[in-house]
Amino acid sequence: MRNELKFTKGKKMKITSIDKDIKQLFSSGFYKIPRFQRPYSWDRDNLDEFWNDVNDNDGGDYFLGSMVVYKNDNESFNLVDGQQRLTTITILLCAIRNRFFELGEDNLAKGIHTVVEKPDIIHKQQYVIQTETSHPYFQLYIQNYEKPDHSPKIRTEEKKLNEAFIFFKEKLKDLESPNKPKEVQSLTNLRIKLLSLSLVYIELDSEEDAYVIFETLNTRGKDLAASDLIKNLYTKLIKNANKNLDIVKEKWAIIYENIQSISNTTHPDQFMLHFWLSQGKYINLKNLYKNYKLRIKPSNAKNELDNLVNNSKYYRDILSPQKYKDSKLKRKVLLKLKIFKNGRVDSIQVLNTAIEQEFIDSALTIVSRTTFSPGVYKNKNVNCYHTIPINFSMDEDED
Repeated sequence: MRNELKFTKGKKMKITSIDKDIKQLFSSGFYKIPRFQRPYSWDRDNLDEFWNDVNDNDGGDYFLGSMVVYKNDNESFNLVDGQQRLTTITILLCAIRNRFFELGEDNLAKGIHTVVEKPDIIHKQQYVIQTETSHPYFQLYIQNYEKPDHSPKIRTEEKKLNEAFIFFKEKLKDLESPNKPKEVQSLTNLRIKLLSLSLVYIELDSEEDAYVIFETLNTRGKDLAASDLIKNLYTKLIKNANKNLDIVKEKWAIIYENIQSISNTTHPDQFMLHFWLSQGKYINLKNLYKNYKLRIKPSNAKNELDNLVNNSKYYRDILSPQKYKDSKLKRKVLLKLKIFKNGRVDSIQVLNTAIEQEFIDSALTIVSRTTFSPGVYKNKNVNCYHTIPINFSMDEDED
């Protein structure tokens, strides 16, 4: 079924929408996860829900959701939406495949592997799901069934992938039986259920349309965080001079690693909101992406991205002072102030509380001795909010 949707400025977007099951989908081409997509991030709750969905698929037509792609060439597509689900499906297929090998059922194992990896038009073997951010870990340790020949760097995404792989291997233990034929049949039934899950397959003609759909799907739901959408914005605005160089991907990986090094619970959204607030413009998280979209243009996108990279390092050092290795002691305290229209400070909120109390006390003392100007709107003084950074830099061994 082919539909045409009309978007802004009279532009028509061609969208092909058809129902497919997972077996049909994996046999139809190769799917690349492009640079504007977020890393794999499913947690235990997501995996539990998916596992239950697969096992509830008794009728062979269980609806899994939608996926959106745009053509890369005649046999490969770039994924716009659905990469988390397809990555998870691949992980479960590989767990079943490995268990078949352990049981000595090599033909069943290799049969599943033909879904995971197959020859392209020039008979070169390729993985059906092709990731960039987790390369080469995903390929070596999950999609591949032979022993890896080297050990790639393990970051947050690789840990998430490994956790999902372990989760499914533990689930498959529930199917183990001293009666080998019974276990083989249980694994076969699970494979059938998994490959018969259905979804709505949406195909677009161009990458430009993909950016529009990506943003539309994710600003109206809760699948993506504000930082994911901001990354997509930079990807759209910054064009690479060399196809082998991905500026946004490389720099975003630095930002993500800096934020994740603080703690597993520190989210890039938190950093980006605090970075915005540190410039004295109060907004909430809900409006963060909208404000970035108004501010970031093709002319300033590279400089703004570099600024984010640099400040992610400062943010890491502020919230993880024990990891800071410089000879000087450096801290930044972020304070949010409410200023009455008469200039008096009404309330003060410390935005980065994970910092030594003495620096917070010093920052509050500085503020108490400072005169602030009220906000002005239509030539009248009004109550307003200020977010100010107070930077400290000193040698620890100085008197």
